[in-house]
Amino acid sequence: MTAKADDLYRTHQSPVWRAEANFLIMARVDDDGESQKWEQLWTKKIDAYKFVICCIPFFTWDMDLGDEVETTNDYVFSRVLRPSGYKTHRIWFGNSLGTDTGEVAQTLQNLGAEVEWSSRNLLAVSAASKEINGNVLKYLSHQHSQQCLIYESIRP
Repeated sequence: MTAKADDLYRTHQSPVWRAEANFLIMARVDDDGESQKWEQLWTKKIDAYKFVICCIPFFTWDMDLGDEVETTNDYVFSRVLRPSGYKTHRIWFGNSLGTDTGEVAQTLQNLGAEVEWSSRNLLAVSAASKEINGNVLKYLSHQHSQQCLIYESIRP
């Protein structure tokens, strides 16, 4: 990994499994030819280049919370070795009108999902089971139809 001064690094301030995490790895998010964008991911190291993801990815499309992943020898995400079964969704509140974002996050947690904030407008959501994921998707779809939020699933 060759870092440049104009590279952009996105970090996790409050990873959901922070207590389990003991190592940071990087994932390349985008490369516009002049600078690269990276996401710093909290992980639990299980072997030299094997890790368990301990945060909900905000920008990386290739992984979910709890996935076992492999990195290169400079600790850049390479591939998922063992999927966790968690499902990740991202919510954008930036274009919503008067949405109580805290209430949305609390409702998702009440449904059994884990949530992690990137900014006041971006919330990552992780669902551990098909049942929880179904309930989360139903809720998000309804909120989207009411123009309260925009959401995407990283693995539809």
